Amino acid sequence: MAAWRQIRVCFLIGVIIPLLLVPFFTYPTTAEAKSTVIYTWPTVPSGTIGMTRPDIQMKMSYSGLELSGYSMSLNKKKVAASYNRKTESFTYTPSSDLAPGKHEVSLKIEFKGYTPKTYNWSFTVKPNAVAAASADDSSQKEALKAINSLRKSAGLSPVVLNEKLNLTASTHAKYQSVHGVLSHLETPGKKGFTGRSLAERASYFGYSSNRIYEDISMQSDTSAAKTVSDLYDAPYHRIPFLDPDLKEIGYGRSGSYHVLLFGAGESKTAPVPVVSPVGESVPASWNGHESPDPLRIHTGISYPIGYPIMAGVYGYGITKVVPVEGSLIEKSTSKRVSLQTNGADKDSHLSREVLYLPATPLKAGTVYQMKVVMKAYLSDGSSKLYSKQWTFQTKGTGTGAAKAAK
Repeated sequence: MAAWRQIRVCFLIGVIIPLLLVPFFTYPTTAEAKSTVIYTWPTVPSGTIGMTRPDIQMKMSYSGLELSGYSMSLNKKKVAASYNRKTESFTYTPSSDLAPGKHEVSLKIEFKGYTPKTYNWSFTVKPNAVAAASADDSSQKEALKAINSLRKSAGLSPVVLNEKLNLTASTHAKYQSVHGVLSHLETPGKKGFTGRSLAERASYFGYSSNRIYEDISMQSDTSAAKTVSDLYDAPYHRIPFLDPDLKEIGYGRSGSYHVLLFGAGESKTAPVPVVSPVGESVPASWNGHESPDPLRIHTGISYPIGYPIMAGVYGYGITKVVPVEGSLIEKSTSKRVSLQTNGADKDSHLSREVLYLPATPLKAGTVYQMKVVMKAYLSDGSSKLYSKQWTFQTKGTGTGAAKAAK
């Protein structure tokens, strides 16, 4: 069993940049007794940070042990840290601003029958660091509302805004706007630099999560809701929206540059299938504009095509999902729609998802019935079939073509 933090980066523009899934932390630590095992993640924060109230955290997963006590000190003074069994994290967030300079953390953990173990680390608060996000609150609430509406339609729980993600997103949007570039990377030394990678930028603002996703777009429409809609239409970008373990988001805009961040926990739930689109007012067609092109593994198909349909299996232990069956029919006539299928067996940019692409635009104002069967592979070496059948209705007029890029 390995422990890691994952970063997924997406882009939205006329041409999409490839989706990246990068394993971020892998530092297992073995306990003294052979019958017990401890996995630890790197401590947070580290290095120099730009927030005065960071999440101070160490994540630890253990088995064969009974936690009997713990205590955390910040600069040799005991603080009120808490332990969350669900996230397996020891955490403390300062209630007042930390002064600029170096800060030392000490975390003592006691397991019944074992000698206490102490973990020490430090970080430095940068001069002129901020206490909270200062971006436009109304646009962040607009993005949150749009995302929760999409998640509700997919049967998923709502998420909340996180001020550290808001700040991370806002500063990266400003960096791109100042330098006129669309990129998930920043260059050290340039104005507005807060971290070369998404992982570094999140750490800079004291944010901690098992998985972080980043969607970036450049568009003249300044509406946060329009940005969310366009990102969701593009299937590779849609993946973070459909994660059942998504818990919080952040949004920032500067000029025509939009940044949307997603923070997700580590799944502890039983695997479940998740599908989209559902409900009414689904666009009938999609014009592509995504790179890598979802049609790259198919021949003889050109844009516009029908609105992309996505299904996935999410939950504890899922390692890969491949398609077994997929059918789309026009409900009133029982006419079958031709589909092109992308799964983890052929598409390296998918892991737990299957993408179904109607070969031609769908009819406006029409109810369609979709049925999928997927095979999920689990970390214990077993596999299981999951099926789902549902209906959705296209918009009554026009094709509602969505444009997005990654």
